[in-house]
Amino acid sequence: MVSRRVGVRRLGWGRGAVALVVAVAGCVAVVAPAHSVPGAVGAGGGGGAASGAWLPTTPDQWPLVVDEAVSPSVTLTHGVQQHSDVLRTVGGAQRAQVMDVDLADPNVRLGVVESHDHLTDAADEVPSSMAHRTGAVGGVNGDFFEIYGSGRPLGMVVIDGRLVKSPDPTWNADLWVRHDGSIGIGTETYAGSLTDGAATAAITAVNAVNSLSGNAIVRVTPDLGTPSPIAASTVVAGHLGADGTTLLVDSVTAGVTTLPQLAAGTEDLVGSGTQAGWLSQNIHMGDQIAVSEKIGPDPDVVQGLSGGAILVQNGQRAVPLQGSGENNVDNPVTAVGVSQDGKHAVFAAFDGHQSEDVAQGLTRPQIAGWMTQHGAYNAILFDSGGSTQMVGRLPGQTQASVLNVPSDGHERPVANGLFIYSTEKAPGTAVKAVVNNGKPLTALAGTTVPLSAYGLDAADNPARDAASLKVSPGKIATVNGSTLTFTRPGHGVLHVTAGHAQSTIPLTVVDSLKTLTVTPNQVDLDSGATQLITAAATAPDGSPVDLLAEAVKWSVDPPALGTIAPDGTFTAAPTGSGMVTVTASAGGRTATVSIAVGRSTTNVDPLTDASKWSITDAYMNVYPRKVPSPGTHSTSDGSMSFDPATKAQLGDAGSFDIHYDYPYVSKTLDLSVYLNDPNSEQVPLLNGTQAPIGLGVWVKGNPDLASRPGAGLAPGIVTLNVGIWQSTSQPTSFYPTGVTFDGWQYVVAQLPPGLQYPLRINYLGLVVIKPGPNLSGDVHLADLQAVYSPRPPVPPTYTAIPKNPSWLSFTDVGSFKPGGTSIAAFDDAHTTAANPAATGTVAMKAMPGLLANLPTAAKPSMVQALGDMSDDGQLPDLTNLKTLLDGLGVPYHDAVGNHEITQGATPENANFANVFGATHYAYDQGAARVIVTDSGHIGITASDPYQTVDTDESQYLWLAQQLTQNTQKVAIVTTHVPAYDPHPRADSQFSDRFEAEMYERLVQRYQQTHPGVHVMMLFGHARGWAEDVRLPDGTESPDGIPNFVVADLGAPPYAPEDQGGFYNYGLFNVLPNGTVQFAVQPLLASIAVTAPAPQLTLGAKEQLSAVGTSLTGTDAPALQVPIADPVSRHWTSSDPRIASVDPSSGVLTAHCAGTVTVAVTAGGITSTASVTAK
Repeated sequence: MVSRRVGVRRLGWGRGAVALVVAVAGCVAVVAPAHSVPGAVGAGGGGGAASGAWLPTTPDQWPLVVDEAVSPSVTLTHGVQQHSDVLRTVGGAQRAQVMDVDLADPNVRLGVVESHDHLTDAADEVPSSMAHRTGAVGGVNGDFFEIYGSGRPLGMVVIDGRLVKSPDPTWNADLWVRHDGSIGIGTETYAGSLTDGAATAAITAVNAVNSLSGNAIVRVTPDLGTPSPIAASTVVAGHLGADGTTLLVDSVTAGVTTLPQLAAGTEDLVGSGTQAGWLSQNIHMGDQIAVSEKIGPDPDVVQGLSGGAILVQNGQRAVPLQGSGENNVDNPVTAVGVSQDGKHAVFAAFDGHQSEDVAQGLTRPQIAGWMTQHGAYNAILFDSGGSTQMVGRLPGQTQASVLNVPSDGHERPVANGLFIYSTEKAPGTAVKAVVNNGKPLTALAGTTVPLSAYGLDAADNPARDAASLKVSPGKIATVNGSTLTFTRPGHGVLHVTAGHAQSTIPLTVVDSLKTLTVTPNQVDLDSGATQLITAAATAPDGSPVDLLAEAVKWSVDPPALGTIAPDGTFTAAPTGSGMVTVTASAGGRTATVSIAVGRSTTNVDPLTDASKWSITDAYMNVYPRKVPSPGTHSTSDGSMSFDPATKAQLGDAGSFDIHYDYPYVSKTLDLSVYLNDPNSEQVPLLNGTQAPIGLGVWVKGNPDLASRPGAGLAPGIVTLNVGIWQSTSQPTSFYPTGVTFDGWQYVVAQLPPGLQYPLRINYLGLVVIKPGPNLSGDVHLADLQAVYSPRPPVPPTYTAIPKNPSWLSFTDVGSFKPGGTSIAAFDDAHTTAANPAATGTVAMKAMPGLLANLPTAAKPSMVQALGDMSDDGQLPDLTNLKTLLDGLGVPYHDAVGNHEITQGATPENANFANVFGATHYAYDQGAARVIVTDSGHIGITASDPYQTVDTDESQYLWLAQQLTQNTQKVAIVTTHVPAYDPHPRADSQFSDRFEAEMYERLVQRYQQTHPGVHVMMLFGHARGWAEDVRLPDGTESPDGIPNFVVADLGAPPYAPEDQGGFYNYGLFNVLPNGTVQFAVQPLLASIAVTAPAPQLTLGAKEQLSAVGTSLTGTDAPALQVPIADPVSRHWTSSDPRIASVDPSSGVLTAHCAGTVTVAVTAGGITSTASVTAK
């Protein structure tokens, strides 16, 4: 369970209105073109978090935060609180684990732990192991380190006042703990010297043996660890005197290339380059060497370690907004911040390298912004990426466990970490007894539930007193340790006792359930794959029931396609394909899961044309990549060629032969074949709707690889690496298998949900970590395929006019109520100066007459064009468009469309801004506030760089400010590109699908927190007319926000004519009380009415119908448009006494004998038919 709130935890522990929002790029004061409204407001107001309590606070440099879910805080030990934080932004989700630490609490101390207590440790150590063996209650990973090499950290290490490794002047982000427990963050330096009689020399470093590549003297202690190769050096070996600072020389040896593990009480002075000669000349066996050292500028260092960057210094961001290396890369991050007095700390671990809707990861400026928002006066970044890990001892646990989700999928061994300890020497007596975390317990009769029961001492640590349980009345449950078996329904009390501490919680046992639900309720699995299914239940009174999976009866139909274990783990059959239903039963209720087992495939590339591919040993999971295209077919570590003789399947032409010849080194080596043109091989949604579940490729190993057992990415194991780019250019890689087999195997890289399609193939690679000797051979690859589930696609259901909220109604223009303000909207005319006879231009020239002839209440006082009004962004065509808009005789605004910017080739901050002014803006029109943003680059965020003022600010922050400041009764939120394409082809929408959800969620959140404002969303781009009432995830629901697509003034529509695929414009009549009427106006040249029975008997009814022929130009045939929903129309009878007609449906009823003329009007065109009643 999580609580939702607005605001942040900080260090220092010291009216009825309708809103229309339009998305347009840029932040400029509106340049008023002819007939434009002078009072329009440009994109001012600067950046920062949106004001108003309806949104969470957005940290500096973050995309707008739309939702935040913070878990209840728990105590790890007195003075240490832990919680999780999930923030959903328009740029992706962020998931953090956070510890708030009161360093002034006498129960709290910090400590640095080095992997296996040595610097040189190629295996390193996972943080949970460090915590377990030292008794830590929490901690995070520490410094960057020589991964896959020596394992040594890059910066300083101080443990319990002992200088384990001196600060590195080239790695100068340091954190240290003083004697009073406070934290310092900054840059520490080292100065040391040795004196032997009259001879003296500077000591370069302590245990930093990499310094020996130059002229240096390094003091080496037992902390260095296992044997370390060094450049040829002179080693002065000795043992420490009684004072601990004098070295008594035991030997002087020149030409040493390996340092052994030193025994306790011994040290070496190691000289390289010129300093090797100095030691040989000046130091002799039996000498006594005085060593003097200091760390500064702050010498008060009890614990210390380094990180990758100082994020915040003296309350200000200390990393550049744009920088090299990892500065602007989304990564999992670990960071520690402290208050100005150094006595309160926040530890944070943000997950990343996961799908955008789960954990995007942060840049360095973003984690700096989060730290300052949470009160950090100084903050440091520790090692990140797969090294980001936080551990904590949660209440009821006896040792720390991993709290975050490491991006490697498991804990990564690291060099060191910063850990939190309780100063309590031994467990105390219990002062608190806890069971089920203090929450009431409801269970189902006949089931068994293990519970958490424990005692806490005065320091909030596990008490020495064991906890015991008792149920009263005893007849409803039996107790076995901390496990309860529920025997009969009833109400009671569960008692927990630990020493003299006691507490109780209410206990309810029910014999039936109100609801039983399973998660997930739908999943697609490859053959042999597994899925854990969980069950949740409620009691008849609606309270949650504690229900183990083992208490549920599971069944599978058909059983040939899979099995399910008692814990709810479903395993797909290794062969076969089809649909499976898993049924869960408990307490008289059932729930089902639909599982698609097996796969179908479509070919991506047969891997037979080597001319399309190149090979590299560069790291490739980046965008843009840094290799030539085309490149070569050989590298220092291998080569690629086409092998026509080696085939994976019958009918194949051959396969790629990837020859590898890895050197015997302690590092990670990549060997990747990559497409010269990645756009040439894309992985789309199947039929425009179905995402693949994986990428499959046939892989042939060899006998040598089969003799090297181990998991993928284990040292020495050649591992397949598949790299893609999402449509957002986000690089993503997968490691589906270690190649530890001989012969062909079909390997599937599972694709997680939430990827942005279409995908582009970046590379297929072989990666090996610390290859062993003689690692040379060939791997063949064949038939790269997209793997899809066998689940049959569900055709979309078309609804012309959805169930709208009570304030919004569909009607015809003749029914518009007086006293309101009408706004006309249209889009996609695609006009050009060179083709005045094109349909869009013909339509634009017809619009002045159409608008002028509308009924008074429907005549617009404003026209909002929604983009793509010009076919391109060339100045002559934009000027031509302006002339056509000026001719409307009505004030107007235009939004930026992708065609106004020539698909990005002529950005909107140039020609468009010169002709039309602001690229995003807002204005009031009657009782409506219209807010327009720029999504011309197929998304609002993607369009941010092309605004004309506030160029470094986010349109989303501006949009949130505009909504906050709205005082009108209606808000109309507008942009060119729909968040969700309403048509079956589903390809005219935001390219970033998570951004689409967050855009809709932002507007929904505003509506929910401003119930007096009526909110609707207005789009263009997806040619045709559509209205859907949507939830943020795109689901159609009466509880959603009305989404209008008004998107075709003359371009070929993307939908059938009977589903909104016709040339149109929309009219919205906003009344002073906040109600809105809308009409759908087709652009027609004529209408033909059909009366199936020209003669009716009295009392009979018949359905009249009509079809309109669209206005058109010379570039397209006329469309045949049914005069039915969603077209606004009005039917009339010349004499309702003889025969009346329903004005909307066109159903005619005969009353008296005679003949009537029936007429229908739509889009300003009227047509008639004669009907006789007898």
